[in-house]
Amino acid sequence: MTFMENHARNALFDMPGGMPVNFSRDDLEILANAAEPPCVSIFLPTHRSAGREVRQDPIRLKNLIADAEAELTRLGWKRAAVDRCLEEARGLLDDDEVWGHREDGLAVLAAPQVVRWYRVPLVLEERVVVGERFHLKPLLPLLYGNDLFYVLAISQKSVRLFAATHDAVSAVQLENVPKNVVDAVGRDWEEDSIQLHTGAGTGAGPRSMVFHGQGKGGDDDSRKREITRFLEMVDAGVCRALAGRQAPLVLAAVDYVAGIYRQATRYRNLLPTAIEGSPELLSGEQLRDRALEIVDPLFTAPRNRARDRFNDLRGTDRVTSELATALRAALDGRVESVFVALGEERWGRIDVDSRRTEIHDQRQPGDEDLLDRLAMETLKTAGAVYAVARSEIPGEAVAAAVMRY
Repeated sequence: MTFMENHARNALFDMPGGMPVNFSRDDLEILANAAEPPCVSIFLPTHRSAGREVRQDPIRLKNLIADAEAELTRLGWKRAAVDRCLEEARGLLDDDEVWGHREDGLAVLAAPQVVRWYRVPLVLEERVVVGERFHLKPLLPLLYGNDLFYVLAISQKSVRLFAATHDAVSAVQLENVPKNVVDAVGRDWEEDSIQLHTGAGTGAGPRSMVFHGQGKGGDDDSRKREITRFLEMVDAGVCRALAGRQAPLVLAAVDYVAGIYRQATRYRNLLPTAIEGSPELLSGEQLRDRALEIVDPLFTAPRNRARDRFNDLRGTDRVTSELATALRAALDGRVESVFVALGEERWGRIDVDSRRTEIHDQRQPGDEDLLDRLAMETLKTAGAVYAVARSEIPGEAVAAAVMRY
């Protein structure tokens, strides 16, 4: 084991347990380079609303763990190694921390004596992948070329933070954040001591009260200071919840509040365009849909540029849709950008020294998903990775790469 692999292995044991929307680039780097095999990667869609379906989620995870056990046995892993790999994963079945968070997907990454879990705002396709490395491609949309964003909704009565994608939206817990101005500045704040008017924005409702500027006795500066204090406390909680994140944040608030929050925030990726009007009566899904109008250009532009560059270079040796060719280029650090298909695997192996690649119709012992390997090798040399549906890849191949030279 190299120094870097040993460092990553130690870091894996030191990592805190997975938390909702908490899969970071540091996690990816550690997991990509660490863990004693066998490695089991389990992904399943989960449910956020209470009821029978939520109670079925642990049962479905139990069945997937059983599938992993059977696959490990089929691939020739000995019983002791299988038990060491899955022991801690089985402990998640009764872990209230895992099931107490309502997200759209659950990822469980297990290796001997190690298990990491992540509740994520992605509708993950149910699958089990076992091998000598973790299978991380399904989580790449959270970090690279993705459509993850956040929405912060601030109104008179509530502060809500959501993580969202095109397909899902889920609440992000904010700790030590006041619910409203009264909680922040005390009971000396009286609603009738400031000017209020009914909100006119979409979804605000005919009687929804919104912040306006002036306080009792015309002391506008005093009220602004109180609102600023409130919003600074909100921002501190948001920054704690999104620590290490780079996804864009869309603000939903009336103009007066939005202007003050922009001056107070320390989150670097707050977008300049906001959802206007009071968000008080807007659901998470409605906020997600309104925010998509703002964030979509940010997500589509880089992918479109990479796709256009691939098409412009067609017919040259600077692009390829051949997986083996792309893998060799990635190992040489030559891949500038690559599209890889989500929900598909290409089993095989590559000899790092000779660059010889074998691709098999059916998985064989010692194989790995070469699409996942292509993505990881590209990221190591700061290439751009777009893990997308096959229909979004140039030529609808399983991979399409643009080379630096």
